[in-house]
Amino acid sequence: MEADQPKAVLTARNLSAQRHLDINFVARGNPVSTRPVSAIANCTPGLEVDLRAVWRRVFEGIVIREYDNLVTDVTDPALKHLKGCRLLRISYGTEKPFLTMAQAIGPSPADTVNQSVVYSTDANPWGLAPLEWSNALAKMLHARVGQTVTCDFTRTPAWFGQQPWSDDKTTYVTHELKVRPFFEDDTAVISRVLAEAGELTQGLCSPWQNDYRECSCYYWAAARPDFVNVEPTSTGASAGDNWLQKDRTGTYIPDDYVDSRLVLYDDLFKGWEKWLRFAIGGKDNDGKGNG
Repeated sequence: MEADQPKAVLTARNLSAQRHLDINFVARGNPVSTRPVSAIANCTPGLEVDLRAVWRRVFEGIVIREYDNLVTDVTDPALKHLKGCRLLRISYGTEKPFLTMAQAIGPSPADTVNQSVVYSTDANPWGLAPLEWSNALAKMLHARVGQTVTCDFTRTPAWFGQQPWSDDKTTYVTHELKVRPFFEDDTAVISRVLAEAGELTQGLCSPWQNDYRECSCYYWAAARPDFVNVEPTSTGASAGDNWLQKDRTGTYIPDDYVDSRLVLYDDLFKGWEKWLRFAIGGKDNDGKGNG
C-alpha cells in the first residue's frame, strides 16, 4: 500500500520547516490515525506514549523518577550518594533559582481572604507536591542544553516523602550536572539517551479500559454515556440508570470504584464486550431494536 504522503512542492531549508516535515511524515502503509497530529496526546500517562518518561535522564549522571524529584538511580559512580535523595532546586546563569516542588495552598472557609491554608497531611506535613517537569524544566532546557546547571539535593535520602527547601546549607548538597538534549541533532526525534526503545510506553495504563473507567464521565477519555434510561417521575425528579451499573433497576447508582453493582476495572479487562452496552437516544439498546 502506498503512503498518502503528498508530493513535496517546496523544499524545506531551515530547521523549523524541516522539523515540520518530520512531524507530518507519513510512513508507507500507515493510516492517518497513526500520525502524531491525530493523537489524543494527554501526556500523563496518555494513550499513545507516556512523555513523563523522557525526563528520567535529562541530567547526566542521575536518573529521576518521571513524575517526581526523587533520584532513583545514578549512572555516575561519583554521584552514588544521591540515590534516594531529592532534587530540590535548580539554578543557572542569571536566572532566579527555582524549586522543583511547590506548596499546595488553597481556598478554605478558614481563610477566605488570604487563602493561606496549606493542604497538608500527616504524611506530607508541608503540603508539598512536585512540579510537572515539562513546565518546570522547559526554560532551562531551552537555555542550557549541553551545559551544566547547579542542582541542590537533599543531603540524605528521602525515599518516601517530599522535603522542604531550607537555606541552611547543612541540609543540602550541590552538584553541577549537564543537561542532555531533548532532540536528536537537527530532527524532531526525541533523544535516544532520554528515551530508549520501549520506554515511552512503559508507564501506560491498560489503554483504553483503565482510562475509560478511571476518568468518570467528565473527562476526555470518557466519551461514553452516563445517565441512561431517564424517565420523569411524579415528583418532578428524573429516574434512570448509571450506564455502568450491571442491573438496570431504574435507580441511579453513584459512581464508586469499589461498588460491585457497577462495572469495575477487572470487569472491563476480562469482559468489556459483555458489560458495555449501546445507548441510542439515551436508552439502552438490547440489540433487538428496543431502546
